[in-house]
Amino acid sequence: MFAYPWDLQLDGAADSLRLVHELGCHRVAVAVAYHSAEIIAPRRKRSVQITAEGNVSHFPLGGGFSDLVLPTGILAREHPELPDEMAGAAKTFDLGLTAWVIVCHNSDLAAARPATALENCFGDHSAHGLCPSNPTVRTYALELCRQVLEIGIFDELFVESVAYMIGGHGHPHELWAVRDDPVTRYLRSLCFCASCMRSGADCGIDGPSLRAFVADTLHRTWNSPLTVVRDPDPGDELSSLLVCRPDLAAWTAMRCDCVAELVSEIATLAHSHGSRLSTALGVFARPGPLGWMEGADPTRLAMTSDRLVATAYYPGPGAVARDIDHYLALVEPGRLQLVQTLWPQHHMDLATLLAKISLARTAGIDKFGFYNLTTAPAPALGWVRAVADLLAG
Repeated sequence: MFAYPWDLQLDGAADSLRLVHELGCHRVAVAVAYHSAEIIAPRRKRSVQITAEGNVSHFPLGGGFSDLVLPTGILAREHPELPDEMAGAAKTFDLGLTAWVIVCHNSDLAAARPATALENCFGDHSAHGLCPSNPTVRTYALELCRQVLEIGIFDELFVESVAYMIGGHGHPHELWAVRDDPVTRYLRSLCFCASCMRSGADCGIDGPSLRAFVADTLHRTWNSPLTVVRDPDPGDELSSLLVCRPDLAAWTAMRCDCVAELVSEIATLAHSHGSRLSTALGVFARPGPLGWMEGADPTRLAMTSDRLVATAYYPGPGAVARDIDHYLALVEPGRLQLVQTLWPQHHMDLATLLAKISLARTAGIDKFGFYNLTTAPAPALGWVRAVADLLAG
């Protein structure tokens, strides 16, 4: 069960983890470092709508950042006892503890240090994404994960956004009148910062030429008279470009290499602290076969991660099955965890959710997660017990 630390503090760590246990879960993943969010907790009658303090650590960290710094949040300052309370409750209810850490998705750091942010083909910097190829960002990622592990209560580290964040973030408000299908979304999300350009040169790729091609292609297609009448493209053009432009394919492979190498370093760090590493597959790049747009290559990530986390959030079982089928072509089912929301818009009813879980089990997946404890309406939260009973049976 995924959970937010401010909710554990509001509702009480012991009561919250008792509920997780009663629902049939064996582990709780708590957001230690998280991005900005506005959240509705529908089962409460007070503190229902919460604007989370974003881009901070919600637990006290030991310090030791050498350059980029994740600030200590209000929750960590005012309730430093929360980690110990949570650890005690986890022991009482026999629950494992996972530290949920957001890495490159950080609006505050991207705005304050644009040289560390993603830079598109036009020279514009991302408002929310740090570049994982930047040496300063890579050092920050390792320092952040080390300090989280040194809290000393987690036997698993789950990292999200060790990736190239792509367009379509949802914050700030996006006001676009342009074509934004897979090919244009990917091209406008490609990073050409100084670090990526150096990496490209090291790989023998003509970065300036590729950058000019991407900029020209976007300008042409966004302003073409064909754009307003043409049928939408499901991704065929993107596939064609990767075949017809070897430099684009090589740039894409370079991004996957960069992410895999950073995840490997984090895995070594986690293992040295006696913790398992779980790594998120594509989060913003959906469906699953487009996860490489974020630099997430399941085959490479599975070499060092103990578990790969698939967030297959779709209304229908068929779409979930499509993602699972794609991942299973690349990794063993025992390395995968399927996460589902507890949001009614993703499941018409309990039968729909159980169908998704049953499909995954049939394919050999036996690890599941739910997002999340407090955002779920009362009926949907009750579905967790039904899933636990299904798995037990």
